Amino acid sequence: MYTEKFTAMGTTITISIATQSLNKLDVDAILSMVKRQIELYEAIFSRFREDSELNRINQHPGTWQSVSSSLGQVLRLAKEAHAFTGGLFNPCMGLTMQAIGYDQSFEHLTFTKEDDDHNTRHSIRRKVLEPQYDGENRYLLASDDRRVYLFHDYQIDLGGIAKGFIVEQVAKQLQQQGLHHFVINAGGDMVCQGLADGQPWQIGISDPQAPNQSILTLNVDSHCVATSGSYRRTWSHQGQTVHHLIDPKNGTSSTSDIVSCTVIATSLVQAEVFAKNGLLLGSHRAPSWLAQQKIAGWVLINQQGEVNHSWIN
Repeated sequence: MYTEKFTAMGTTITISIATQSLNKLDVDAILSMVKRQIELYEAIFSRFREDSELNRINQHPGTWQSVSSSLGQVLRLAKEAHAFTGGLFNPCMGLTMQAIGYDQSFEHLTFTKEDDDHNTRHSIRRKVLEPQYDGENRYLLASDDRRVYLFHDYQIDLGGIAKGFIVEQVAKQLQQQGLHHFVINAGGDMVCQGLADGQPWQIGISDPQAPNQSILTLNVDSHCVATSGSYRRTWSHQGQTVHHLIDPKNGTSSTSDIVSCTVIATSLVQAEVFAKNGLLLGSHRAPSWLAQQKIAGWVLINQQGEVNHSWIN
């Protein structure tokens, strides 16, 4: 087994390649190519880079802006996810994320951060939170997905759906280079391709009460796994612990009794959207909603550490 770790997209990227994929391949050269590809995608999708393509759109609301094919594709996916989830998946929460202190890449956040500009942030929240759950799209996308129009008072944050898209593109590149048995894991969102030396990949689901331990282990082959967890990215804001999973109904960190939702599917973008939606729905609605989706399985963990899961044939 060959394993490479590096930091990108505000998280740790781990690529594990099974032995049977290593013969006569220059793995170092392939992984260098992968790292360059991820850097290019970060220049498109990052909310924290002033010069990113996404921020060019956010800085010019009220005008049509040309976009690359990659950004247009993810904007279309996000628009479809917003409609499919009835607005629970909302890609226009950028200003809301800033208002609760998530205004830089997570590894740079100060976990005891106190606002020195509380009044400004409060006014931003009052302005943008009221209409977030009205079911309307807050950007328009041309039919060819190459131009976007963002409404005033909103910013796009593609976050997890962009990460899922990037990981899927990297997985395709690895396959094009002749690798067919590998896992690429970006902070818990992963593509598991082929087998691990003849056996399914063993994927541990973190215990929210002891994140360095697994509460459940999945056997996965040729599927994608995404986990949304309200325990994973937390920081202090105005004396309260907050996290990055925002409930668009009220513009604050979700108080769902589900603290971790994992989805196994053939598409990582789909798994990412469904995992976030499952967490936001809570324990009363998530199981029935997930059971209706065309996915391979799901795992829900509540605040008491109770596990509910289902494998769908």
